[in-house]
Amino acid sequence: MNVLDWLLAGDDVLKRLTKRHLLEEDCAREDVGFIRRYLETFDHKRGLFGGGLYGPKWISTTYTVLELVDMEADPHSVVFQKAVESLRSRLWPGRLEDGVYHIDMCIAGMLLKVLCYAEVKTETVAEIIDYILAFTMDDGGWNCRLEGGVIPRCSSVHTTINVLEGLLAYAESPWTHKKSACLQALEDGANVLLDRHLHLRKGTDDPIHPAMTKAHYPPRWKYDYLRALEWFAKKGHPHDDRMNPALDLLRRQIRHGRMLRGTSIPGKRRFPLETERNGRFNTLRALNVLKTYDRDTYESTLRIQLR
Repeated sequence: MNVLDWLLAGDDVLKRLTKRHLLEEDCAREDVGFIRRYLETFDHKRGLFGGGLYGPKWISTTYTVLELVDMEADPHSVVFQKAVESLRSRLWPGRLEDGVYHIDMCIAGMLLKVLCYAEVKTETVAEIIDYILAFTMDDGGWNCRLEGGVIPRCSSVHTTINVLEGLLAYAESPWTHKKSACLQALEDGANVLLDRHLHLRKGTDDPIHPAMTKAHYPPRWKYDYLRALEWFAKKGHPHDDRMNPALDLLRRQIRHGRMLRGTSIPGKRRFPLETERNGRFNTLRALNVLKTYDRDTYESTLRIQLR
């Protein structure tokens, strides 16, 4: 069995993602495997997953929908559309203070991502874009601490990646509201991460936080170097030398063709996605990155015979 065989031996979700992204097959969306199991937990009466909008973590509607997006669920299924509408109508526009609406910037990015994926026709999308652009920091990134009454000195990589994922989904959508400004915001936000070599403190060889040097799946709201590399690969961003420390770290963490499953972020789970020491989701994500930025390593990794 080689690495490709091992990926194809996983859940139906992994089989489809592997065929689509690595083998470049035209695969129809099918709500099977993990996706089907998630959809079956939807409470139609309340319009929620897990009994809440943002909490309890990680079984709430927000985080379940984010997982479904990353697993490429059918965006037009009845359950998915109902869940997204619950988020749109009940999370946005946040709370009203002194005539101004406020919402956590991470949530704004998440909501933009799922609305664009679901192809929802709503003015909420334009309102979120206005909000994100209005609260872009001077360095080109974002920081949800602004909502806590604190004026941070610089952007947060956690907040920035959540917003960038939303903006990338918007850039690929047919929406045109302030599109040129959003495209510029994408580039400015990308440079915020690149200036940190994706996981280092600016101007040093020290990690921003040790947890950011490890790959987590699902990433939830948290940042790590693989999530950043994956975003750049999805964007089709050309190779930049500032990526090299993160790419080197990725190559070191691929052992005998596979990535570790990674530590789980504490919180509620419906069921484990993976139980082996090695992780198919992280391995697939790593291979997608290498396919974009290191084709030789990508092809040699696929051929590795597993022990």
